[in-house]
Amino acid sequence: MQRDVAAKAATGIYRAIGREEAAIRANPASANDPLLSGVFGVLR
Repeated sequence: MQRDVAAKAATGIYRAIGREEAAIRANPASANDPLLSGVFGVLR
């Protein structure tokens, strides 16, 4: 049971990270992070 709970928690965390990353990739400027903007070529 402990492994199942840990696996489900990890899955949820990685899915949340994935959603955040997708949002940042869709609009890098929304992160207000110059490094991320530079990585994704948004800096002017």
